Amino acid sequence: MGAAMANGGKILTESDPEVSEAIDFVEYYAATARELRALPTVTVEPRGVVVVVPPWNFPIAIPCGGSARP
Repeated sequence: MGAAMANGGKILTESDPEVSEAIDFVEYYAATARELRALPTVTVEPRGVVVVVPPWNFPIAIPCGGSARP
């Protein structure tokens, strides 16, 4: 939240919901990945190197969601 405030110019009431959304992304994608791995017909492989470019107004949630996505 401090980074969003210092680098993005957000105030505390704007950065708190974004951190909560980032946590929701990570929890949701972790649960989704567990469900996918449990399917017998699905194989899981790493994607390799990816780039996540967030918009200026969501500097925390979008990168967390993009990098945690299965």
